[in-house]
Amino acid sequence: MDFMSKISRTTAPASTLAERAGDLLAAMVPSIASTSQQIKEIAHASKEQALGVGEIGAAMAQLNLTTQRSAATAEELASTAEELSTQALLLENLIMVFQLPGGRNESDMEDQPRLAHRAS
Repeated sequence: MDFMSKISRTTAPASTLAERAGDLLAAMVPSIASTSQQIKEIAHASKEQALGVGEIGAAMAQLNLTTQRSAATAEELASTAEELSTQALLLENLIMVFQLPGGRNESDMEDQPRLAHRAS
């Protein structure tokens, strides 16, 4: 056996393997390109999602502020209603001192003409 045939027998399997590896790499390139495109799309969608989350956060902050203002207004209205109720009771007590002839006060009179009041 000569030296060239030994080299040829030894390198033939390596050459076949190299060709096969080249074919596999060539087949993988489209998949790699597709994966790269999908990663770009995911990154873009993630940015859009982050913007959406930011907008939701801003809306929640605005809703929180509106709720706080509404609660403060409700407290003020409740306080005003309580004060008006107290004033109405005081006014009712003040009116009770006025008596009509016969010992009746005005609240006992329904749809009757008003008479002049006199202090008790």
